Amino acid sequence: GDFERVLRLSGPFTLFAPTNEAFSAISDENLAMLQYNELALKVLGSQMGIRTLLAGHLVSGRLLTMNFLDKQKLRSLSHNKMLRTTLYNMSLKHEIAISRPQRETRHRRSNGVIHVINKVLIPPKLSILTYLQSQGNFSRFIAALNKTVPSLLDLLESDNAPFTVFAVTDSDTYSMFAYDKMMAGTLVVNSIMRNHVLPDTLFTSALVPGNYYQMTTLNSEPLLVRRLRGSVYADTALLVKPDILCTNGVIHIVNKLIQLDSGYDYS
Repeated sequence: GDFERVLRLSGPFTLFAPTNEAFSAISDENLAMLQYNELALKVLGSQMGIRTLLAGHLVSGRLLTMNFLDKQKLRSLSHNKMLRTTLYNMSLKHEIAISRPQRETRHRRSNGVIHVINKVLIPPKLSILTYLQSQGNFSRFIAALNKTVPSLLDLLESDNAPFTVFAVTDSDTYSMFAYDKMMAGTLVVNSIMRNHVLPDTLFTSALVPGNYYQMTTLNSEPLLVRRLRGSVYADTALLVKPDILCTNGVIHIVNKLIQLDSGYDYS
């Protein structure tokens, strides 16, 4: 209903339209996280909120697949919220959602174009650091970030966003002993913890099974990310909870510290 009414506006617009399945797929866990998100609460309870959510799926201009650029930022009609676009092989990633080029030609309109996406774009409320602090089970990881020189906490709170952070919980048995050994030396902390931050955004849902994706850590070292039999790995660390969208990037919770070729084997 609301999406159809938008299509009658003069435009031109580009509309990222979630499917019915995308709305149905909002999990109870995601709904619980919305307690931090005033916009989402409005969306669930008022027509004004629905219109605000819709505006977050609209950008001015007619953008075909061929017009998108990697790392592009699009200004939506929802309080100037920016939508980040990433190209993965033959898929387009818009924040946490995917659109496929082959779907586009069936959805061109005189006043713009529709890209069918597989998720609802609900704006995040928390930054990466605020999210980690709010969960209460990342104290070791936060302390290690803070011990780096210069402090990675300061970097994550800077204007150099976006970032991808591979975070390890306090309850991870793989890394308990590793933290104690790692924190004994500044050089070791710097080497290992800088492997957990990428100066870019990486979302996992568009990764093709069996393919390797080479990312670059803050150590300027290559980090290989791959999807294997339904699971995603960063080096040898399993992503147990991927794609947590934050205001300045994305968090992936992993099951152990990422050490790469640092020479420190504390696992």
